[in-house]
Amino acid sequence: MVAKKILWWGRSNIHYSRNQLLRKLLLDLDFEIIDFYPKLSKLGHIEAWLRNIVKPDLVWVPCFRHRDIKSASIWCKKNNIPLLIDPLISSWNKKILENSKYNISSIKSVKLKKWESTLFSYADLVLADTEIHLNLFKKYLNVPKDKLSVVYVGADTDKFKPDTQLIQKNYIEVLFYGSFIGLHGADIIVEAAKLLSKYNNVIWTMLGDGPEHENCLKIAKGVENIQFEKSISYEDLPKRINEADIILGVFGDSLKASSVIPNKVFQGMACGKTIITRKSLAYPASFMSKNSGVIQIPPNDSIALSKAVKSLADNTVFLAKSSLSAKRNFDRFFSQLHVSNQLIKSLRKISIS
Repeated sequence: MVAKKILWWGRSNIHYSRNQLLRKLLLDLDFEIIDFYPKLSKLGHIEAWLRNIVKPDLVWVPCFRHRDIKSASIWCKKNNIPLLIDPLISSWNKKILENSKYNISSIKSVKLKKWESTLFSYADLVLADTEIHLNLFKKYLNVPKDKLSVVYVGADTDKFKPDTQLIQKNYIEVLFYGSFIGLHGADIIVEAAKLLSKYNNVIWTMLGDGPEHENCLKIAKGVENIQFEKSISYEDLPKRINEADIILGVFGDSLKASSVIPNKVFQGMACGKTIITRKSLAYPASFMSKNSGVIQIPPNDSIALSKAVKSLADNTVFLAKSSLSAKRNFDRFFSQLHVSNQLIKSLRKISIS
């Protein structure tokens, strides 16, 4: 049987966790992936014609590549090939509902929503990473429900898995890693660490860099239980997660923060680590329980975060049980098999499987 071909359209980072996992799963499902990196996004369709790009069974525009959607759609329509887009974010949502850059009823907001809604309408299938994002695409961007499908971000469990060979230590390490954007609420984490500055058995590690990094350094000045580490490679991340005891998610109070299940939550659970993150309706209803391995607290609440960490540090027996629950629930709700099945179900909507 000849493998079906997917044309991966756009200058995307194929090593980004979302892209890397989905490409891996597609290959496991016996798809052939052909990469096409247009020199100019808006002229991609012309370049594809000039280069006589092989006609695939499906064109896939990956996350964050809004600028490639229109040209890909022109080429797809001309060649009668279905188009799938995996935006992961909404530009309108980010600028209007999350960052409040413009008033929701302003001309700029209306124009941005119309532009993005038009882009999404070009696709035969739009992937969303959570049900909340699916509903957002449907409600605000007018994407028909039958053109929408959820595929979780998940984690590559060939890389992210428990390490049983770790050296025991005499303190609890709380690890945050990320790009220090507003959604993360990194400043909330530092404030929580300051509240537990007298607890020498708890070390807080802030790994990475980004817009809020300098502000976090200022807040943490003079506090000995907070340490900052430089960004590390994706390949080194599983080892670093396994060295920690508690993994932190996101704590911002934006709509976006309440709509996602972050990479770090999936990756931490896959490694068998207890997670603390802000409350969100993005998780499956049947997932949330006292023994899920994911502790949810109110957003933008450093006091609640400090109390959650202290409670775990004071009861290491419960922490160990909670971490086992995290891995068990990852396997039940978010495993590669589960994400693969979501992907298969999604592709069947456009008769690709």
